[in-house]
Amino acid sequence: MKKTVLRKYAQLIAQMGLNVQKGQDVWVRAGLDQPEFVDMVVQECYKLGARDVRVEWSYPPITKTTVKYQKLKTLGGYDSWQEEKLKYQAKVIPCRLFIGSDDPDALKGVNT
Repeated sequence: MKKTVLRKYAQLIAQMGLNVQKGQDVWVRAGLDQPEFVDMVVQECYKLGARDVRVEWSYPPITKTTVKYQKLKTLGGYDSWQEEKLKYQAKVIPCRLFIGSDDPDALKGVNT
């Protein structure tokens, strides 16, 4: 896809989809396969006055390895830092954006 089209799409997401307001926080979760587009979205959020834009990356092969080898108790639980992160999100209420482009078969072969 052309960069100009991607840029317009990033603008649309920030302006209309997220409706970013001045001073607002934005949290983005995306796969490693879209860094250029994610950067465009982050830029557009800042142009609209976002206070802070955080990006959390995901990578299906590592997720698959984690699910395959991590103990069930650890996999199903929360550490204290994760709990604090959720409390912070509930307090600040950031805009949340999930950019999904993962392979639908990424966890194929893992015992659910």
